[in-house]
Amino acid sequence: MGSFLLIVLFSDECQFQEVILFDFGFEGGGGKVYLLPDKTIVEKGSSGGILDEDEDPHRNWEKPFETWEDWWQNFTNEHKDFWIHAYPIYIHDSIKSFILNAIDNYNYSNIDADSKKEIWKRRLG
Repeated sequence: MGSFLLIVLFSDECQFQEVILFDFGFEGGGGKVYLLPDKTIVEKGSSGGILDEDEDPHRNWEKPFETWEDWWQNFTNEHKDFWIHAYPIYIHDSIKSFILNAIDNYNYSNIDADSKKEIWKRRLG
């Protein structure tokens, strides 16, 4: 999927600075995932500030990844079975089938799983 993704993006969006692939939120934070001109991926995000600064300090980050698949693996490992609770704000066309496959294969049973899957699927269009 990674090579296909890059070919599609480079043929459709030549001479780009960076292309947003995915924008997501969680309660109290979120991030955007970009494809960079060197064909690597970077996540830029922030969190905190819901509570007072001592309990919930504001933080920003940038994390580089070699491929979209590397980023996704990190995202799902970091959030475990709760990644489905992220709110998808934007999903680039080139990764929609990848995301749909992940949603269809999500099998952790919790009270909100079906409703969260529907939110993701609505965002996929």
